[in-house]
Amino acid sequence: MIFSKNIIVRSIALLMGAMLLFSCDKGDVALVTVDPKNKPTQISRNHKLLQSKNGVNEFRGETPLLEKYDNAEEPYMEFREGIKIEMFSQEHNQEIESRITADYAHYNINKELWEARGNVVGVNEKEERTVLTEQLFWDQRAKKYYTKEAATVIDKGNIYKGVGLVTDEDFRNWEFNRARGQLEVEEQASDSTSMDSPEQMQGGVPPKEPESKQPPTRRNPALERRQPLVKDGVNGVPKTVEP
Repeated sequence: MIFSKNIIVRSIALLMGAMLLFSCDKGDVALVTVDPKNKPTQISRNHKLLQSKNGVNEFRGETPLLEKYDNAEEPYMEFREGIKIEMFSQEHNQEIESRITADYAHYNINKELWEARGNVVGVNEKEERTVLTEQLFWDQRAKKYYTKEAATVIDKGNIYKGVGLVTDEDFRNWEFNRARGQLEVEEQASDSTSMDSPEQMQGGVPPKEPESKQPPTRRNPALERRQPLVKDGVNGVPKTVEP
């Protein structure tokens, strides 16, 4: 059950079936019916959530704006101004183990299914792991996050990229449906500053450009300025390792 810690502003039930009158330019009057399914039954500012099960806290959250639609065909909550959720550890005395933030969230009450969109960031600081994506679903019944979109996982200094991510609620165990590769951050820093070919890097000192053997009176400056060819796959491109 989700409990509110702030004052909840509830819409008046009598207004659900009210008929609104609007004046037209020609003086005509049009009747517009307000569908109760599209009217929020609960509106709350600076709202805080706390969900527990069998007396054990599962997660807590906060949002600038919560709107609840109990009369919709699929009752839901909407968080149009963003949300932050923190997951409690079930093993370490109810400490916060992971958290997730997003610009927007939608919660299907009956299915216990969340959808987070826009700058979605999931973090487990103890595991030194961060998940970045633009859309992430959270299935509370299955206790997992998943997305079909592109995602990035930063794991203990390495960056992994892929499409279609599945992970548990604390971001401990994760996998891509289609991985794009692994980027080693430390190697990227050293490789990105190098523009030398493999032959130039031997010994750590680039070889000198060969001097022209033509007589000084017939020197060609264009030929002297020509640089050694750079082989494909070097030229500062970060090293990629398939997982």
